[in-house]
Amino acid sequence: MIKVAAFFADMHRVSLKDDHQWMAKQVYLNVGNFLLGVAAMGLDAVPIEGFDAEVLDAEFGLKEKGYTSLVVVPVGHHSVEDFKRRAAEITSAA
Repeated sequence: MIKVAAFFADMHRVSLKDDHQWMAKQVYLNVGNFLLGVAAMGLDAVPIEGFDAEVLDAEFGLKEKGYTSLVVVPVGHHSVEDFKRRAAEITSAA
């Protein structure tokens, strides 16, 4: 399995030169699994892209570690008074 992953990583880094884009797609595959996992635990989560990545990266020292943030996923319990959640439940029940 590791050889296969290394093959694809090298292919995107060396041959296609699109490793940043490819790695971002790998992150989103994992985000999908994460969302399914937290939902199975009875928690709510939502991926967010519209954040200031530079500020977040600086706050956690990600650049110095060779990383960058792509997505933020807050996890918690929704409010029982959440209008959008309640509207979705009513719509799906109809």
